[in-house]
Amino acid sequence: MLDIHTHILPGMDDGSRSVRESLEMLRTLRGQGVDTVVLTSHFYAEEEDPDSFLERRQKAYDRLVSGMDGDDYPKLLLGAEVCYYIGVSRTEGIERLCIEGTPLLMLELPKTHWDRSTLEETIELATDGRVIVLLAHIDRYLEYNKLDIFEMLSMRGALMQINAGFAENRKNRRMLKSLFRSGLVQFIGTDCHGMDIRTPRIAPALEMIGRYAGDDGLSALDFYEEEFFI
Repeated sequence: MLDIHTHILPGMDDGSRSVRESLEMLRTLRGQGVDTVVLTSHFYAEEEDPDSFLERRQKAYDRLVSGMDGDDYPKLLLGAEVCYYIGVSRTEGIERLCIEGTPLLMLELPKTHWDRSTLEETIELATDGRVIVLLAHIDRYLEYNKLDIFEMLSMRGALMQINAGFAENRKNRRMLKSLFRSGLVQFIGTDCHGMDIRTPRIAPALEMIGRYAGDDGLSALDFYEEEFFI
């Protein structure tokens, strides 16, 4: 089982505050059957360049690994959650922020109605052949953008991820079913930030996907996990 969206690297962003907390988060996920965790710390282009981010990320990763005490931790992959910015599609070397070993670039779009320029730049990034755009937590954008916008981006090659917290909430069952029926969801992530706020819970979400989206929903998640990570 894969958790593709986490903020577990210690001290990188608004996620884990210490190696100790990071290790507890990893053990919690492992206890729920997660065997691979992608470490997707926030990247904000207005705050630092990719070189600085990658150097800082490596130091945080080294601290985390050095704190592992031999327990059965999940496999760790480095990545980033790239916050959309004007010019992202023209950034040289943007592929260095892809999830380790894959062409997947996790992109966080604005939590608002997307204007034409935002959509055009996202499409440009998704179609220029350097990366495969993976839209982070699309459930956050649903109240601002119609479903046909997501379908259009999907047709341009963008993949999409939902947060476990959205899937776990029974109030979202109709939308959850609709998203999977439309083939818009390929990945799920906890987007976990700590042990007290936005905690690492994925098992209940998978149960709800099975209940409301059926075996086809779970099979879609399995297919894309195998496609990119196995």
